[in-house]
Amino acid sequence: MIGGGAPRILAMAGRVADIVSINFNNAAGVMGPGAVEATAEETARKVGWIAEGAGDRFDQVELEIPAYFTIVTEDPEPAAAAMAGMLGMDPGALRQHPHALIGPAGWIVDTLEQRRSDYGISYVSIASRPEAFAPVVAELAGK
Repeated sequence: MIGGGAPRILAMAGRVADIVSINFNNAAGVMGPGAVEATAEETARKVGWIAEGAGDRFDQVELEIPAYFTIVTEDPEPAAAAMAGMLGMDPGALRQHPHALIGPAGWIVDTLEQRRSDYGISYVSIASRPEAFAPVVAELAGK
């Protein structure tokens, strides 16, 4: 696995890695307002850099994305608002952010399936409280 968020590293990862992790561009060295640029359009562009590097082997490369902002909850608005405030983002934009999964288990399952369809992402890393993600795993296992 090789991960990154800039063109050169993602193209190289596409050429040589079995798994490519789509990350933020961490060049600034800090997380916060401005560092969390990974919109849907930016994520699609990053997949393009990986595909460009991979060439004919792109269908053999597994794409991973870390879900840094993960909260399984039936009431996502307060959680999204609190987290968005820390990042200088709109709460609605944060809920749609490719590195975020904030909502009920069924919504998260639908979102993961949509991201697989949109970007080819089949591998998601959950950064904290994996036990809270158990309802999502259970729902995915039942599909």
